[in-house]
Amino acid sequence: MKTLKTLSILCLSLLVMAGCAKKPNAVDAEQSADAAAGGNQAALSAEEQAAADAAELEKKKARLQELLDRIMAEDIYFDFDRSAITEQAKSLLSEVAEIMVSEKRFELVIEGHTDERGTESYNMSLGSKRAKAVQQFLADLGVGTERLTTISYGEEAPKVEGSGEEAWSKNRRAHFKVNVR
Repeated sequence: MKTLKTLSILCLSLLVMAGCAKKPNAVDAEQSADAAAGGNQAALSAEEQAAADAAELEKKKARLQELLDRIMAEDIYFDFDRSAITEQAKSLLSEVAEIMVSEKRFELVIEGHTDERGTESYNMSLGSKRAKAVQQFLADLGVGTERLTTISYGEEAPKVEGSGEEAWSKNRRAHFKVNVR
C-alpha cells in the first residue's frame, strides 16, 4: 500500500510537471512571436524614420536650390572686370549659408563665369576669383571650405549667347550646384 501511494504521488508529480512544462513552451512561443512582431515594428519604425529623414533632407536641399535659383534670377552677377560680391548677393548668400551651416551633408559647387571679352587665361583667372569670392563669403559665415568647391569656366559656358552689354552682363556670374554627401 505504501508503494502504491508512493507510485501515485510520483505519477501525479510527473503529470503536474509535464503539464507545467508545456505551458512555458506555449508562453515562450507566444513571447517569441510577440518579440518578433515587436522587432518588425522596430524595423518598420526605423524604416519610417529613415524615410522621414530623407524627406527632410530633400526638403532642405530643395530650399537651398530655390535660394540659389533666386540668386541667379535676381541678377546677382558681377560688374565688368570685378569679383566683388554685391550687397544684393550678400543678402541671399547669407540665407544660403544659414542652410549650409545647419545641414552638414550639403556640398556646394561654385562655378565662376565671365563674358567673352578678354583672353582665355584672363577669363579663367577672373572666373576663379569670382567663385573664390563667393566661397570666402560663405566661409566667413561659418560654412566649412571643405564643403565648398570652386571651378572656373571663364567664357566657355555662357548663359546667354551673343555680343553686347545685355548678353555680357548675364554671363558675368557665379553658378551653383548642390550635392548631398
